[in-house]
Amino acid sequence: DSLQGGHAFQTGGTERMCITSGGDVGIGTATPSTKLHVVGKARLTDDLQLYQTSPRIDYDNGNSGGALRFWSTSGNTERMRLTSGGNLGIGTTTPGYKLDVNGTAKADEFVSLVNTSNSGITRDWTIIGTGDRGAALEVADISGAKYAIYAGGYDLTFGKHVSSNNTYTTAMAIYAA
Repeated sequence: DSLQGGHAFQTGGTERMCITSGGDVGIGTATPSTKLHVVGKARLTDDLQLYQTSPRIDYDNGNSGGALRFWSTSGNTERMRLTSGGNLGIGTTTPGYKLDVNGTAKADEFVSLVNTSNSGITRDWTIIGTGDRGAALEVADISGAKYAIYAGGYDLTFGKHVSSNNTYTTAMAIYAA
């Protein structure tokens, strides 16, 4: 008996919680398998903090198609989902990519998009949102040369990256009237 030397807590003649002789606490179960084993929903009214060298959250519903879901209880709506395949969806319950955002997304620094073609040649696309250029879409070709379309004020400029001083030479510009 797992409770030999432990304690059981009952209400109305039904066991609700137990502490085993090994110190495991069970709520909703008479046979806890970890330090805290809860069967049913649990509510925290403050932070959940994990302290360890490499803390983690394990999720396993015994189904390879399972997902870790984050809900807004005030709106009773799923806000984010991490699938068992590693896809993260924000604003979608069926993410088809490693990051799948349904709605507007923002990055203060940059976003890098790496596209590997069937021939194995990698082309990098970087969206830059800071610096003297305002916003820029930078593309690196297979030789490593970088080209950019950037906006500053109301002007739109097309240029080539100059690596010696990390600027762009203007190839063409469309100026606002």
